[in-house]
Amino acid sequence: LQVLARLSAFIAHDLKNAVAGLSLLAANAPLHLHKPAFQADVVRTLEQVTRRMQGLLSALAAPGSLPAGTAEPIALAPAVETWLRDMAGSVPARIRLESGLAWAGAVRGDPERLRSVLQNLVLNAVEAVVGAGTVRVETGLAQGQAVLTVSDTGRGMSPDFLRTRLFRPFQTTKSRGLGIGLYQCRHLIQAMGGTLTAESVEGRGTRMTIRLPAEPEAEHPAAPGRPGQTESFGEMAPAAALGRLM
Repeated sequence: LQVLARLSAFIAHDLKNAVAGLSLLAANAPLHLHKPAFQADVVRTLEQVTRRMQGLLSALAAPGSLPAGTAEPIALAPAVETWLRDMAGSVPARIRLESGLAWAGAVRGDPERLRSVLQNLVLNAVEAVVGAGTVRVETGLAQGQAVLTVSDTGRGMSPDFLRTRLFRPFQTTKSRGLGIGLYQCRHLIQAMGGTLTAESVEGRGTRMTIRLPAEPEAEHPAAPGRPGQTESFGEMAPAAALGRLM
């Protein structure tokens, strides 16, 4: 029963995120549908949602356990760059989505699950920002670990919520949230041998940090962008710099 309850919660949350992504796409369509880049985003998003729905149907067909997922090398920075471009069309125009993608090596895991975690974190960051603001995604290497961070200039969280409730299931600061997203994200990252942690300051923003074991490699391919370089995705409103976050 415990496994079934967890599976049901995961499926409900994934359905919520799929609907949220499609809703944002539909909201942006009247302004951007004539643009070829947005049309390509629509096609990619529909393909992704279709794959996710197929995965959820497979999980429902065999509810006795969570899907096993795959384990393959993932070049983190190039993968994140691709995923962010796919997400850009679903981000509201009031949000500036930025990236600073330094080379982060390769990690081993399920690409679709890691993409899902990133999408969850970006969506949470977007929802935390009231009015215009910035969501920034960064990658890098630190002490033999690949690091992926998602920061926002949103409303932040209280120290008590951060310490006692953030990663517990069915706990949320959102009026309509399920409170399962970060619990699911941490579960998926831990299954890859990594950690997911949070820092937050009320009224200033939040930074979520994923650390994963980096795969041994003989050489470092060119990363998508120089270390520290900032790239913005889409036509989005300017916002305060993230330097004031922490």
